[in-house]
Amino acid sequence: MILHSNGSAKHSPERKDAFWLLKIHTGYFGVVNLQPIYSLLLGVLTILVTVSGALMLLKPQR
Repeated sequence: MILHSNGSAKHSPERKDAFWLLKIHTGYFGVVNLQPIYSLLLGVLTILVTVSGALMLLKPQR
């Protein structure tokens, strides 16, 4: 799929379906289905990464 500057999608002749990518981004990993808790998990991990990054920035230099 090719996106032009106006935002419209044009399909190229060698277009490949990316349904597997959509499933991963919604929490479905084949055998493991995290869809019921995926939003909560992403939120918690985002907060964890943000806090750890802030702590690293505020850590005094040696």
